[in-house]
Amino acid sequence: MRITEDPVVWQLRVFGEYMDRSMDSQSDPRVVFKPDAWQRKVLDCLDRNESILVTAPTSAGKTFISYYAMETLLRSSDDDVLVYVAPTKALVNQIAAEVYARFRKELGTKACWAIYTRDYCIHNPNNCQILVTVPEMLATMLLSPPMAKTWTPRIKRIILDEIHKIGQQEGGAVWEQIILLAPCPLIGLSATIGEPEKFNAWLVSVQKAHGFKHIFIHYPHRYSHLRKYTYLLQANDKPVSFNGLAEYRKTEHLRFVHPISVLLFGARSLPPDFSLEVADCLSLYHALQPFKDQLVFDLDALDPTRFFAESKGILLKQNDILSYEAALTEQVSAMMESTDPQDPNSALNGVIKKVSDPMLDKADQRYIPASGQFYTNLIALLADLQMSGDLAVVDVLETAEQQWRETSSEWKCKIKQFELWKSMTKERERQADRLKKAKNDDEPAADQDTNWEVAFHPEASGKTPLPNLH
Repeated sequence: MRITEDPVVWQLRVFGEYMDRSMDSQSDPRVVFKPDAWQRKVLDCLDRNESILVTAPTSAGKTFISYYAMETLLRSSDDDVLVYVAPTKALVNQIAAEVYARFRKELGTKACWAIYTRDYCIHNPNNCQILVTVPEMLATMLLSPPMAKTWTPRIKRIILDEIHKIGQQEGGAVWEQIILLAPCPLIGLSATIGEPEKFNAWLVSVQKAHGFKHIFIHYPHRYSHLRKYTYLLQANDKPVSFNGLAEYRKTEHLRFVHPISVLLFGARSLPPDFSLEVADCLSLYHALQPFKDQLVFDLDALDPTRFFAESKGILLKQNDILSYEAALTEQVSAMMESTDPQDPNSALNGVIKKVSDPMLDKADQRYIPASGQFYTNLIALLADLQMSGDLAVVDVLETAEQQWRETSSEWKCKIKQFELWKSMTKERERQADRLKKAKNDDEPAADQDTNWEVAFHPEASGKTPLPNLH
């Protein structure tokens, strides 16, 4: 099929999610992917054993930082400890599953990793190299006098995931306590720190007092842009009947929200996290055209075919779009500063109306649906997402997981090892009984079995983490 519109305009309209998102990416032997410039800076800091605070949006590429630090520690020592602090038990489980899937190391009586929360403990937290825990438990361990002599000096890295939790009224003091007591460089990770420069200045002072150099790395761009929607419910809406997808008819509740349309509420400046996806940039340019004579800037300079003239004949990259987005938002900011938000005839209000959804404009903005209305419409929301092809389908992952189990030689080998371990259960019990009888009553009990088979459940699909599928 031949494309009749300008290639640049076509790319802005439909190609945004497929654009190359690399930012000065280069090969690096330390990782298996091509890291961007800011990611290479992170790697350099970790190699120099420096403390770092990394602020980057979700999906920007922070995940590798933690696992690179873990791998470096596991390769360099059999005794050093890295502690990963997650704010919730759910995140603890997720990280532990990743660690379990990524790393294997035989340490004799010690475990490679451990989980430690108020509710449960997997492996001995005092006798592992990677401890995944919650803030309260680490604070307790750091304040323990006996552990201060034996365990605390072994800690070489503490990773504080979602470090912005320090600002919460409930539990924030524990995060602060950990930072002040940490005997090693920190890795702070966050996507949403308010005024990160001020917070980082405090971290610099704390780490300097402990003798560690601290670096702040900020990366503002998401890898995948967010497309904004609202689920419109009104007081007179009738409950949606659902008798299966075969008979379901898609509702009109799910409405697209252009970021510019929310400026209708009278703001005089753009929020710092304001962003436009590729198609938003194009629709904003088109919305500005009818008001060309009222604009104080040259709109022709923002014509995509002119702006990207040097890119003619080649595919645009995400980096190119960021420049175009910045040029557009700069002019919108100037319009906001010079326009009376109450003037209905202003060019800015005209642009806002152009990109706004008419149904949202007509809706009662003061109406807040009751929780019961949200609950009864949940099935309709899921069905609407399914009908539009936007629902994440879990059974696709389950099918891929089952296929991997059936064809992977690694999985089959692990199952054989697990079956052999199970067949020796009685022998291990007899050995444990003999060892118990041989010991004096006042001697400490032997450490629990730290073999990987203890936490392995091959029959629990979705609970045993699989490589490439989590």
